Amino acid sequence: MSEINTFLGDSKSRLKSGIKLLSKNSGEERGLGLEKARRQSRVDIDIFLKSDISVEDGHLQGIIKIHIRKHKKKGQRILVSGGKVMAIGFESGPNQEERFIFYQSSAMLSEVASDLDTLYSLEPDPEGFFGSRQGDHWLPFSLCLSSSSAYGKPKGSIHTQSGLSVRYIVMVFLRIKDSASGKKSIAHMYRECSIWPRLNPSAILATPSRPIQVTVSENSSSGRIKLTASLHRLHWVAGQLCHISLEVVNDSKKTLKNVTLGLIQSVTTFKLSEVQHESGSVRKDGHPSVTHKLVAQSYLVAGESSKKGHASAKGWWLGVPAGTSQMFSHSILLPSDSLSVRSGQLLAISYTIEITVGTGTLFSTDVNASLPLEIINFMSIDPPPDAANQSEIRRSICSTIVDEYNTDLESEDAASSDEDHISAATDDEIIQRTVLSARIDTEYAENTPRFADLYHSSERTPDRNAEQSLEQAPEDMDVTFPSMSDNKTSGMGLVLTDGKPHVSDFADRVEKMNQIRQASLLECAGDSMESNSSFVIRGKCFKK
Repeated sequence: MSEINTFLGDSKSRLKSGIKLLSKNSGEERGLGLEKARRQSRVDIDIFLKSDISVEDGHLQGIIKIHIRKHKKKGQRILVSGGKVMAIGFESGPNQEERFIFYQSSAMLSEVASDLDTLYSLEPDPEGFFGSRQGDHWLPFSLCLSSSSAYGKPKGSIHTQSGLSVRYIVMVFLRIKDSASGKKSIAHMYRECSIWPRLNPSAILATPSRPIQVTVSENSSSGRIKLTASLHRLHWVAGQLCHISLEVVNDSKKTLKNVTLGLIQSVTTFKLSEVQHESGSVRKDGHPSVTHKLVAQSYLVAGESSKKGHASAKGWWLGVPAGTSQMFSHSILLPSDSLSVRSGQLLAISYTIEITVGTGTLFSTDVNASLPLEIINFMSIDPPPDAANQSEIRRSICSTIVDEYNTDLESEDAASSDEDHISAATDDEIIQRTVLSARIDTEYAENTPRFADLYHSSERTPDRNAEQSLEQAPEDMDVTFPSMSDNKTSGMGLVLTDGKPHVSDFADRVEKMNQIRQASLLECAGDSMESNSSFVIRGKCFKK
């Protein structure tokens, strides 16, 4: 915790002058100074993020700007080494005095940034420090946000009214060395961001075998009221309607007219105390304090008046009359900024829905029930597009298009070489070859019948239901048909002849015409080979 407090500074992000970061190396017992704490830093770093929203297993992208100033002494250089990019998630107290890291994903600058060679001008010294070039250096970077449990799991971002918060930063730092004095320091810069956990919507929003259910009853002077409330799943998305199923058994003498749903946010704060040991300072949990707050509410009133000028009944719910039971549902809108946070070092946030059913009178007999739920953010199940993955997809698509284009060129060359052999092809052959050469989805082609098969099947197979219904019709029933001329086909493969339906012979006639046409073409082709006195154009035979 002390390291992150040193880097982030106080509540206003100010660093104390001359502050140093304690080094873990035995040879640097005095610690490393921070360039930001100097009056004039020798190396300035800035970060420009592509987006401040990221999701676990995605990429945090942006550009790092490094400004190297001129050394005060002539002939001396500023040496740099050990560049690193880190994404850090931490819990923060009300006054920014306590910070506890729960998530971290980091990588060396050389692994995630490009154009790093423009920063260096000399070979590294024995300690690994490179000579740097003066001026501004722009380094694009892409940091993968690991989902490994060894680095913790992101929780999402939230700020409570009490000042407790879950925050994230992306930080870049470089180790600096003065070539003249040999003194070392650290140049760093951080930006605020938000990182959300990645959740599988199919699993997190699945309906379990047993619902979340609670049953309570209340006895009063007027009788007994029993309430059963249930949720069909545990996890809900912030900003959506949460639906609660209700079953009310009213054995009292009064009609139940009011239902109230309230979303209660419970913030648990852990007070930490320090105990000194010989090995050092050890923290332990103190007594937690819990605060409750009503963050959303929804009412359902029996016979609620509708708008004036509408010819409709009053409301959709008429209450639960005395001596009856009823099953119905009601919903409450979850706030878009609500989020459940698992227990950490400083805080935990949970939610419950309080259900109240009563008569709505002054001395009402109310029945209360409570249901727990977990609220997630929509970003966790529908993350924004990842630019790194999108670029790979674009490259893949481009390569596929190039391959298909080259294949098309080869097929066109092969087709042109055989042009003399297919000059006598008919329109049907050309269409068939075009259809067969078209690239379509394999599964769709295997599972989908051809249109011609469907057409001939519909023509050859009459509507059995229509025939059966006509056969079963009483003789005295007056069945009328639209006036149509003889031998006209209907949409169901039937022909109306003399006012009676018959099976269409259209398919047989088409097949017969095709046979006659093929025989004519074969005869024409034979004459052409023998005397060269006929030729075929568009499927028709012409004599010279």
